[in-house]
Amino acid sequence: MGRPFLPNLKTRIASSFSDFLGIDNAKEMREATQIVIGIQATALPALAEFKVQIVEDFKNNKPRRDEILNRLGFTQHLKDAQNNDQEALVELLAKFKKNMNAPLQTEITTAGMSAALITAIISYADTLKNSNITQETLKGSRKVISQAGVTEFNAIYNAVISIAKISAKFFIDDVAIRDKFSYSKTLANINQPPTGPAKIIGTVTDTANNPLFQASVKINGLNLIVQTDINGKYDFLQPISPGTYILACTKSGFHDQTTPPFTLSAGQTLTKNFQLS
Repeated sequence: MGRPFLPNLKTRIASSFSDFLGIDNAKEMREATQIVIGIQATALPALAEFKVQIVEDFKNNKPRRDEILNRLGFTQHLKDAQNNDQEALVELLAKFKKNMNAPLQTEITTAGMSAALITAIISYADTLKNSNITQETLKGSRKVISQAGVTEFNAIYNAVISIAKISAKFFIDDVAIRDKFSYSKTLANINQPPTGPAKIIGTVTDTANNPLFQASVKINGLNLIVQTDINGKYDFLQPISPGTYILACTKSGFHDQTTPPFTLSAGQTLTKNFQLS
């Protein structure tokens, strides 16, 4: 008696994806690429906001304004970064982090700049640099499919299509099940993007887990700020576009706290809690 066909086919598919495509590596590269794209979408508005603030705060001292923007990489790299030059953005953020020392930060914040915005931009530098390195490393190690791989995938395709045709005829009177064996309908469902607004919710407590009332939670780079209720809970009620974000939480009498950059997907409800000391 032969071995079961479907389990063997499933194993064959998994092995082929690993052997011929290096599928795990491809997945890591896609994830790294999405992080890079998400940070670009969030970091560029934050950098633009920073530049506008510097221009305004130092409008009466243009030489110092230009010196600051040059020192932090804006003069050399901002325009290229805004034209989707990934390397320019990496260089800009790296120079920003390297040259944003304590005296300069004090000078800028005293003039009116948000300290949380500076912290956010510095955090983008580390995350983007690491993701960009991962992305480029994985690009270099990704497999190129061989003729043997093409032959094997064609054979798998023919086997799967045969199963689908037989199954569709078997479930001819049950449209819902039958459609699951339709190649065109399955492909359409796979390519259907997630829909619906994303949400961010959470709770803010002190170190003894007591809820903190009227703590402020802000999405850096966006003009979205909410305050916690009497139970320490917050909820950004507005729809939030997918992307990479950083939250900043503040409360009088407590140390400010920010999250590492995180990615928000369409339709996702993400919980981010804070414990302030």
